[in-house]
Amino acid sequence: MKPLSEALDALGGQPGTARAEGTAGSIEVDVADVDRLGVRVSRVKVARSPVDVEAEAHALPQRLRALPHAIAPVEVAPTLGGARLRSIPAHAKDGWFEVAIEPGESVVTRTVRRGAERVSGDWTMTREQLEQLVEELGG
Repeated sequence: MKPLSEALDALGGQPGTARAEGTAGSIEVDVADVDRLGVRVSRVKVARSPVDVEAEAHALPQRLRALPHAIAPVEVAPTLGGARLRSIPAHAKDGWFEVAIEPGESVVTRTVRRGAERVSGDWTMTREQLEQLVEELGG
């Protein structure tokens, strides 16, 4: 598989899923828009070697700096095979980030409010910020 920058370039500026290989494992980024400097992202998934879900749920907030909002654990259920972390409420007025942690992968999404509804949203990052997010998720 190719590096993330090449996978993003291969989309040719069109929406799609960029599939790449990173130092931690495979990467999937759902892209709404991409250019040579930035990317609008709707989902980032990083597969990696299995981790202890509880330990990762408590370590990731300290390590994760690439998102614009700090995150904190809201549900940690190792016996159910996962954990959920979300943006700290003070930062979640217009929407929030959610990180789903499973033993072999982590997935970042964003939820926004449209009137009374909650819908999936995307966010803009530089390519450098996206690379940093992938590294932080991979541990």
